[in-house]
Amino acid sequence: MEKIKKDDYRLLHTGFYNIYPIQNEISFATLPNESNKDISSDDLLIDDYYGRVFSSWLYNNLTPYGVGEKLNYYPTGISNEIVDTFRVPYRKIPIFKVSSLDSISPLVSEMEKANPNYQILLRGQHSHYPIDRDKDEKRHLYGSEDIKEPSFLPSHLRSNFNENFMHSMWHSQAAILLNDIGIDYSEELTPLEFQEYQKDIMAIKGGIDMNGFALGIAQHYGMPSIGLDLTKTLKVAAWFALNKMIIDNEGITKTEPIKDFKNSIIYVFRCPENSVFSYSRVRPKIFPSGRPDAQDAWFGHVGWGYAKNQLGSYLMCGFKMQPDFLNGLPKDFEKDLFPKKEYDPILNYFVKMKNRGCYESEARRALNKIYLFE
Repeated sequence: MEKIKKDDYRLLHTGFYNIYPIQNEISFATLPNESNKDISSDDLLIDDYYGRVFSSWLYNNLTPYGVGEKLNYYPTGISNEIVDTFRVPYRKIPIFKVSSLDSISPLVSEMEKANPNYQILLRGQHSHYPIDRDKDEKRHLYGSEDIKEPSFLPSHLRSNFNENFMHSMWHSQAAILLNDIGIDYSEELTPLEFQEYQKDIMAIKGGIDMNGFALGIAQHYGMPSIGLDLTKTLKVAAWFALNKMIIDNEGITKTEPIKDFKNSIIYVFRCPENSVFSYSRVRPKIFPSGRPDAQDAWFGHVGWGYAKNQLGSYLMCGFKMQPDFLNGLPKDFEKDLFPKKEYDPILNYFVKMKNRGCYESEARRALNKIYLFE
């Protein structure tokens, strides 16, 4: 928690800093905090994982995010056995046992029907990454130090890159990529098709879709960004939950099935329409197919400013993976999900940029994150 004055200028511009505008919002399942400190400070405290602001008195005397024992599980309409529990602000999240990969699809379909104004998106992970809170902070916020609070931090934070620098970096790389592909297309397309391509990329570069396109390209080829990979395709999410990628210092990548399934989970997120977008919507109509296409990619600005774990606030539930679920994936599926550079002009471009000697300092460090399969 970070101290912040009541008259701090950031509280006048909450949208700009991604701070939740309502202060002292507490769960109906709150209880008095056992510490019950008599705090007279006028300072406020901000949870920079979720942008929530509380008075010092409330933080020290109540449990604003709710006590798990008093909360019902977040409603999903699913009656499967619950095998684990996660906590995010104001919610208790169920992790369900399922009998097979195929049994998940109808459950997701029902959640989509029940939430027509939201996008239900999936993310597979084979490891649990907890938010880095100390025990005292957990007790103050959740009433217990024995909680599992998942971290979905975007890659620029995990790699310690400046958000504004990376925004400029992937915008510039995406703009060069569009021009680079255009040079090839000038010889491959008919004059009418090439005219349509030029018209399309000019509209993208001059509009709001450039931000989404640049984010999607950067995220899927390894450059740090403020997004996380999401998908609507179950088997794509399952592959990431059931396999691990091993990337060496040169970016050469291999994969292998995981052996420990303890934390192998497909997470389900209920995302507001205006917080996520599909790559298919922001890409040029005529453009090479690459990793985002193969992975049915969706993206969102899921962690920035003072709500760097914002995606956690959209979490509905999870599905626990089992070893035999590997049999439900297509053979050599990674070859489809990660086309080699001879079949992927986008990857070929990024490898070319990575190998150029003109990039230095943080730009060099960012491009060194590009990875590929040989």
